[in-house]
Amino acid sequence: MAFTPRAFVATLRRDLARYRGFRPSAAPQPRRWRLAIESLVFRAGFQAVLLYRLSHLLGEAGWIRWAWLVARLNLLLTGADIEFSARIGPGLLVPHPSGIVIGRGTRIGSGATIYQGVTCGIRSWSAGAASGYPSIGDDVVLCARASVLGGIRIGDRAVIGAHALVTRDLAQERRAS
Repeated sequence: MAFTPRAFVATLRRDLARYRGFRPSAAPQPRRWRLAIESLVFRAGFQAVLLYRLSHLLGEAGWIRWAWLVARLNLLLTGADIEFSARIGPGLLVPHPSGIVIGRGTRIGSGATIYQGVTCGIRSWSAGAASGYPSIGDDVVLCARASVLGGIRIGDRAVIGAHALVTRDLAQERRAS
């Protein structure tokens, strides 16, 4: 998929829409422009997503050093180490970005929710990229301190619990009705 500026803006709108739904139900829903400003200024999770999207856009455009620089800025400002070459679909929600590590070959579908301390990457340095990066489906929730390691597949709408270590495929079971 070519990552054009138009697609960039559409993806950011879907990301921002996830933050609208993440507000407490008792809190009044702000206008769209106010939510955008609040998310940009006060929510480190949205800042991490925005900086990842920007670094990914720069990487797709071939400006690798700038992409790397923005990714390092993301790590410095928010604590999220998300490689610019990772493929993450629209609608990403990161409530608490500190300690998140997402490796360069990781693929995450749309509508994912990633909590603090999550690691997605290869199993070991000795095996290198041969061990592969995980491929995670749509609408997946990765709870705090979960680790998804190796070239595994996780199906759509899976919930990986806190402190879980996943090293095998988690496919969605189909039940005959």
